[in-house]
Amino acid sequence: MNGSPEFAPKHSRATKIRVVALYLLAGGATVLLSQAWLFPALSAFASSADCREVFGVSGVKVLFYGLFLGVPLFCALVVGLTIGRRGYRILRDGQLPPIGEKVFRPTRITRGTKAKWAGYLHLFSPLPLLAIAVWGLPQAHQLSRMSLDPQRKCAAGHAVIRTPENLRSLVPSGLRAAVAG
Repeated sequence: MNGSPEFAPKHSRATKIRVVALYLLAGGATVLLSQAWLFPALSAFASSADCREVFGVSGVKVLFYGLFLGVPLFCALVVGLTIGRRGYRILRDGQLPPIGEKVFRPTRITRGTKAKWAGYLHLFSPLPLLAIAVWGLPQAHQLSRMSLDPQRKCAAGHAVIRTPENLRSLVPSGLRAAVAG
């Protein structure tokens, strides 16, 4: 080595614009779908969870276990597949950024202990989310046990709604038509 710093390869200007546009489009679509469909559907389910059953399981249990266990586990999976995978590549290549990864601005290649620490931090980034899921399991169990019996609360004129038959009502009609046709 001649002692001069090594830099990671950079994206071209056109690629930078394409990547930023793609992320903005994906983020905007996620926000719009969440606001238009996910949050209203979740709110409707939460407001009548004590009168619902999903695959024979009380809606209250589904709600609590989904929020306290399902969401952290899903987030841990997403973080593990994205950031954790990058950490594995950093450790495998022994450098940060890993071999073949392009960057947006001039970035010096780091090797040695600093790169190893960065790799481990990336690799173990899902652990806090897994810890939240481990904490959430007894919380969900306790909260679902404290909830009222669904038959007692729904007996005043409301029947227990048995889902999966009613899952179709949560799917937007345009999406239902596209899948059916």
